Amino acid sequence: MTIGAVLWITGVVAFTIAVWRLALWADDRGWIMVRKKHGRRGLGVGMMSIAQIYSPSIEHVVDEVWSVQTRADQDEEGEPDGRAEMTEKPA
Repeated sequence: MTIGAVLWITGVVAFTIAVWRLALWADDRGWIMVRKKHGRRGLGVGMMSIAQIYSPSIEHVVDEVWSVQTRADQDEEGEPDGRAEMTEKPA
């Protein structure tokens, strides 16, 4: 291996690392999405939709799982979920 090849490979690796760090910085600022923020939801939620076909009584379980996930997403994003309006006394 010549010196030129070693320098070329080193340059490619350095460039790749620099681009990755730039992408992570832009992700932290909210300009792009590089990493998942919510973690894995797992295969179980997808399988419940299939189970719903074979067992219609599981529909209430699927609805509850989706509502819990929606509430969790809204809490992370800071969106109101409507509970504050329900607890206020009417004037």
